[in-house]
Amino acid sequence: MVKFFRYYPPPGNGREEFEVQVYSGKVIGVAKKTIQAPDVKVNDVTYVCVDFDAIVGLSGAPLLNKQGQVIGVMSAKQPSPDDPRKTIVAAVAVSELKSLLSN
Repeated sequence: MVKFFRYYPPPGNGREEFEVQVYSGKVIGVAKKTIQAPDVKVNDVTYVCVDFDAIVGLSGAPLLNKQGQVIGVMSAKQPSPDDPRKTIVAAVAVSELKSLLSN
């Protein structure tokens, strides 16, 4: 099981308060991916794919394992290879981020 948190200001709040939503699901795969979309271009990056639906405000949220450790950063949605009518959500793996930061 994995979780991610989404922080957002509720509609019409007008104050500096935020709500937190917690989503949980499971990892459906870990793979190197290349994405060449109009708004996203990445080459050979390790992603953790999860069974969450695409949610507004998802990008940048930490993806946590059962122990509460960050294993990825939520980043992109793509058509499911099994059913193009559905989407899968991917998080950039922490190992990938560490590698990029050390270069």
